[in-house]
Amino acid sequence: MYNQNQSQQQQPRQTGATQQQTTAQGGQPAAQQFPTRSYLSQNVRTASIQRLNRCLADSIVLQSQAKYAHWNVKGLHFFPLHELFDEIAEEFEDHIDEIAERITSLGGQAIGSTYTAASTSNIPPLSTSAVTGVEFIEMLADRIAMHDANLSQDIQAATQSGDVDTADLLNEISREVGEKRWFLEAHLQGPTVQNEPVQGRSQTTQTSQR
Repeated sequence: MYNQNQSQQQQPRQTGATQQQTTAQGGQPAAQQFPTRSYLSQNVRTASIQRLNRCLADSIVLQSQAKYAHWNVKGLHFFPLHELFDEIAEEFEDHIDEIAERITSLGGQAIGSTYTAASTSNIPPLSTSAVTGVEFIEMLADRIAMHDANLSQDIQAATQSGDVDTADLLNEISREVGEKRWFLEAHLQGPTVQNEPVQGRSQTTQTSQR
């Protein structure tokens, strides 16, 4: 997984008409950047755009996984889980739109095709052998917990860079992601169940930039 440190220098507002190609780190495709009058420096905006595009990819993958579980779950508790998985998919669909709009407001390009998301996200695929509600709950809970941990790192990085609006957006999304993780985990919890904290992006890449 990934993380990065950002520059906090401010630059004069950009009013030119040129476009800039940006190559992101961590396997992200090159994306265009457009002139903007944002008070944030280009370095900060570039880092936030790359970070947000990775969150966008993860959200797209998780939305599709929740929808897959919605379609394919079987067993005694089919109907409530069928509805829960659809609710989770709808939540991620909202996140996708919010993240993409933040990217474009920063002068970036939202790289949000399903093909790109599948090829760049580090969220593991679902097993196609899964059938029961418990199997889908466990897989989705693991993946959503991973996403939640990554969001926490992104919030810290955006805050440190001075991009408080991106940090605020991701903080709101993180609360909603945490709620959905809770909804899933509640099906698995009992007096003897103990879970280890989920780690986000590896420490070895915390100084890399998106």
